[in-house]
Amino acid sequence: MVKYLFFGLFDVLIKGKLDIKPNTSYLSDLVEFSKEKNIEVYLITGVSKEKSEIILKETGIESYFKKENIIDISEDYYESLNEIDRELKKQAKEKDPEYADEYFKVYYFNSVFKGVKEEVLFIGHDIWMDTLYLHKFSGINSILLKETLSNNNAPNLIEIKGLNVVDSNFEMIKDYLINKKEFNYDSLESYANKLLYNEIFGKSLFNSNLSVGKILDKSHSKVVLKNKEEE
Repeated sequence: MVKYLFFGLFDVLIKGKLDIKPNTSYLSDLVEFSKEKNIEVYLITGVSKEKSEIILKETGIESYFKKENIIDISEDYYESLNEIDRELKKQAKEKDPEYADEYFKVYYFNSVFKGVKEEVLFIGHDIWMDTLYLHKFSGINSILLKETLSNNNAPNLIEIKGLNVVDSNFEMIKDYLINKKEFNYDSLESYANKLLYNEIFGKSLFNSNLSVGKILDKSHSKVVLKNKEEE
């Protein structure tokens, strides 16, 4: 059973890059149910405490979470980054006032969170940062909200088998809290690998007899690192 329920903020509880107002009508019932079942409910904002306080007060989202369960970006996170990454994130924030650091949650679950990862469920919307990267690099399972489902923050998404996609609905989300569910990321991994093949080697590689598995293993970390630095 889930003991720790985490929410993303943008495009999950409030408008983000998709410019869609998420449905949060289920939130009150879900928070009350979590209290009954002794499930701790958290929010990972992806922004600084100062910015988080302003956003949450304006939207009223703060009322659903214990103050100590609202996780904002810390100085420890920035200190953990290398000089290049710190500069890239600084530039991203200067370029985009609404910038939220989605990679922070990977750091949080690996360096700060003290609970059992198998008892965590994350509610997000993007197949890359909220599912693929979060599971691959932190071992966290997630469900994605159908209304704001996205592919690298873009709404155009092909059908991928095995994704745990739900409506913004109390009963559907509650089902994940009390019943054991299967999380299979094979199709998502396959989709990501094919996309990376294409980005690295070009479409002609798909028609060749060259074995690219080992090549991708060597190149994948470089591509992921590049993607992180550009966030």
